[in-house]
Amino acid sequence: MVCADRENRRFGNFRQPGGLSALRKTAPYPTGYAQNAISNRPTLVEVPLAVLSVSMITASLIVLSLLAADPTEIGYVQDTRVPQRFTYPAGTPMSTWNNTFPHIVSIRGPRQPSLGCNKDATQITIHTLGRDFIILETADKTQQYADGTWAFVANDGTIHGTDREPKAFFEDHKGNERIGGWVQADDYVTWDFPATRWGRYSVELTYSLADGETEFEIDYGGVKANGKIDSTGTWYKYVTVPVGPVSIETAGKKTVTFRVLTKTGAAALNLKAIMLRPTFEGTDEPLTPGEDGGVTLHAHDALVDGVTLRYEPKPEKNCLGFWTNPNDRARWIFNAAEGEYDVEVHQGCGKGHGGSEVKVDVGDQSHTFTVEDTGHFQTFKPRVVGRVSLRGDAPHELTIIPLKKAKGAVMDVQKVRLIPVQKESRDRAIREIENRQ
Repeated sequence: MVCADRENRRFGNFRQPGGLSALRKTAPYPTGYAQNAISNRPTLVEVPLAVLSVSMITASLIVLSLLAADPTEIGYVQDTRVPQRFTYPAGTPMSTWNNTFPHIVSIRGPRQPSLGCNKDATQITIHTLGRDFIILETADKTQQYADGTWAFVANDGTIHGTDREPKAFFEDHKGNERIGGWVQADDYVTWDFPATRWGRYSVELTYSLADGETEFEIDYGGVKANGKIDSTGTWYKYVTVPVGPVSIETAGKKTVTFRVLTKTGAAALNLKAIMLRPTFEGTDEPLTPGEDGGVTLHAHDALVDGVTLRYEPKPEKNCLGFWTNPNDRARWIFNAAEGEYDVEVHQGCGKGHGGSEVKVDVGDQSHTFTVEDTGHFQTFKPRVVGRVSLRGDAPHELTIIPLKKAKGAVMDVQKVRLIPVQKESRDRAIREIENRQ
């Protein structure tokens, strides 16, 4: 299958509640919830997350259970910003969806889990190689999530091809929707979408393939990503694999085209979805301290979670801009020595646009500040917004989150610096406080 090493190293790209460190804490020994027959309340249990099963109990309820001695309900965390995204195993609620079995378009985890179903799609089985957490994403139509991710779904792709039979077609099977019957290699699928931001994205493909290998090309308005997939063992076993990064240079109307280049099996693939996920503009490795021990988080190294926020590469800008959506956020992952650091945000704001309220999170530490009007969005002013204490566990994560947008845009950000607090300065501050008491 497509090599996933780079994406697995950057597992923080999953952007879940609690951040990277919280996910890592749950991964080795996941938490499940078994139903207490007496109190009808969930009872905390530890479960080995090796093979899970999802069975449809009613039209509106799906229960995640272990394929083991005792069926055990598994809790989940639902991303409040992206209602279609769930993280297992964590949290207390049971797995519920409304009306119909969900169309799962992506399944991700540290060691490439897979999604299997029986022929009538009344049961879904999730396989993973160890005690991992997994992330499921659902979508019944092509859509953009709040973090900027696009899901191009089989349900509404336009299928093109020759007059030869059989042709690829959409198989409308609730719980197992896909484009199948892909016998002719020159069939292809397109989706039109309005790109809300330019920038760098990672491409993922969710598919099944009973036998053979398939080479393919995904074209995003002239920007292409090629890949090669091999068999998942059966048409009813799906995986989500990374294809590679693409850089979309302009916003606006685009067309995504999926083409098969070669195939060695009886059919090319079953296609469930293509995911276009914002990724780091610069390096995908944690940023490192400079000679003075401080860390500089440049705009071009940020990971943008959002719809309009983006990196602006022009030399006179070189910043995060277009922060018109207050739900967008930016984050960086970095290493730093244990100690105290001042957090300095280099912000710019156009005349008359100041006053937005912004929060900076570093792990579980938060500081808020009010954006200053600097006269121009690219006139940057360094602002020390607070002090944080970093412990030895690395990497660390810093996130900028708007709380309130005052005018047309929140601000532009050129960089964030974490400046080590020297011991002498710290001791002097302590003495001054003691003297005033």
